[in-house]
Amino acid sequence: MTRATLVLAMSLLLGGAPGLRGQSAGDLLRQGVRAYQALEYDAAAALLERSLARDSAAALADSLRARALTYLAATELFRGQRDSAIAAFRQLVLLNPRYRPDELIFPPQVTNLFQDVRRATRAIAVAVPPVTELRSRSDRLSVPVLASSLADVAVTLAREDGTEIRELYSGPVADSLLVTWDGLTAAGAPADNGRYVLRVTPRTPTADGPRARQVVLDVKRVVPDTLPWPPPLTTPPLLRSWRRARTRRGGGRASRSARRWASQDSSASLRGNPVRSKPTFARTHRSATPGRENSMR
Repeated sequence: MTRATLVLAMSLLLGGAPGLRGQSAGDLLRQGVRAYQALEYDAAAALLERSLARDSAAALADSLRARALTYLAATELFRGQRDSAIAAFRQLVLLNPRYRPDELIFPPQVTNLFQDVRRATRAIAVAVPPVTELRSRSDRLSVPVLASSLADVAVTLAREDGTEIRELYSGPVADSLLVTWDGLTAAGAPADNGRYVLRVTPRTPTADGPRARQVVLDVKRVVPDTLPWPPPLTTPPLLRSWRRARTRRGGGRASRSARRWASQDSSASLRGNPVRSKPTFARTHRSATPGRENSMR
């Protein structure tokens, strides 16, 4: 380790350099990853721990937090701090039981240690989208429930005061389970506005079993500002209108032809010529032979 690297690591451990205090958690994470790739493990550990220690207002998103914990565990392992690496991997499993370190980035000694920690840590997690709109009775709120190993859980929905309004699921979860809620209570009525708690709890709690997890849901019913849908159509109006238009067009052609023959008859009678008999008009149709027409008289 160079002298510059040693000075940087010591300054971070003693409270951080003034230039790093104003940086975001994402910036600290990127610097920690670069320090890990440069084999500067002491500096990487200090930067990664600072990125994970930010408060909730500036905390990392869950995906970035999982990345930071993975690099921190690998850093601690290469620093010879195996217990610290196991603790970081345990936090990672509790955060997201389905997360796996990239085997193309981390060597086998890191991924093997993670697998050992994952098998020894029984955890469940809940992932809820930030905003979900249920516009009709067919819409559902989808809540993925994740488990690091086989777990027997109960998923319930309760009011903020703890009053249970509906049980959404009760049974085993091997790896993941998609629980849905249609916005109704156990009595079939729409849920009132307010704050609700979605709980995932083990049905048989044990000392080494997974811990209960809960997510707060803010439910608000919004009245649609659109007009109701029109009643379903019983007859095809477009076909009926097309037939009426075709009938009017056919009648117009027949009337024009009749007027033309009447005008020719009047002119012939004035000149003393014999009057031709007026033909009977009827609808014409195209024959099967191209270029010929048959008339029905």
